[in-house]
Amino acid sequence: MVFLIDGKKVRLNPYNMRYSEKIGETVNSAVYLIGGKAYKLYKPYGQKELITKDIIKYYKNIPTEKIKLPTSPILDKKRRLQGYISEYVKDLGIEQFMKQDIKTSLSELKLLENDFILLGEHNILVNDANYENTVFNKGANLIDSGRFQKGQDENISISYNKEAFNEYLIDQIICKYIRLLKKSPKNLKKEYLKQISQGINLLEYIEKDAKEENLDEYLKRKSR
Repeated sequence: MVFLIDGKKVRLNPYNMRYSEKIGETVNSAVYLIGGKAYKLYKPYGQKELITKDIIKYYKNIPTEKIKLPTSPILDKKRRLQGYISEYVKDLGIEQFMKQDIKTSLSELKLLENDFILLGEHNILVNDANYENTVFNKGANLIDSGRFQKGQDENISISYNKEAFNEYLIDQIICKYIRLLKKSPKNLKKEYLKQISQGINLLEYIEKDAKEENLDEYLKRKSR
């Protein structure tokens, strides 16, 4: 099939991409590695996402670092959105992320938190931030923005995204990792939620609370 990408005709076969590595898949789409980029192609008759051509164009003005926003829409011959292209990040796994120097991990998470806030400042709501949509390399990278959407008010969007980041950090990174260690995160989650309710930044709290060399050792201690 012929698609339009940045005004150029490109031939892709979403039904049989045998020459391109599949790096992800959902019920409604599949993601392939092509030319060092991630190509997300919607499946026929699949449920379409909230993202639009105009939103992808808008994203070009938002310089996020750890949230990998679409860079180009993939259009069919009728110029309907059939997917999009974004930066590819190789997944090294959550264990590698947790076992690197703790200062590196926390600084990378701070960059991600800044991205959530930056998107809020541009009135974009970060939805569907979860473990499945995260690629762990030096940092934690969100790679699927298909369900992000425009908000109604910038201040509300910032507040929404700050809350979304805290939920993501606690449930999708910290608690997920503790469960992978076959331990219970229940008490630690209560501790973190208490800090947040008092207006304390969670990353700053962890930085002061941790005495270990990495997050792996820190979370093992905190979940005993």
